[in-house]
Amino acid sequence: MTRIYIVEDDRELLVFLMRALKSEAEVEGFERGDEALVALRREPPDILFSDLNLPGLSGETLAAEMGRLAPSGRVLLMSADGERLRRAKPLADGILPKPFSIPDVFAALRMLRD
Repeated sequence: MTRIYIVEDDRELLVFLMRALKSEAEVEGFERGDEALVALRREPPDILFSDLNLPGLSGETLAAEMGRLAPSGRVLLMSADGERLRRAKPLADGILPKPFSIPDVFAALRMLRD
């Protein structure tokens, strides 16, 4: 089964995404970038789904580390800051502007898996 790490500091959104994706994958959630980095180093996921603006460590830094630690892994970045998301696009396999819908999330994940 696919392993996905979701990194989102908005607790309600994190729980919502984890519940929505648990039927699709083995999902682990983190509210801080530095906590996610520890898990990445321990066991990289198949997909890192991360917000850019995080406490502890940015989504850009996590994406770069994912690329270094798990070159075959995929990165999906999300943010409400369109300009920051555009600048981070080279670090990711996909981007998801906020706000988004659950169908948007599933479409992005399908694109990463293909």
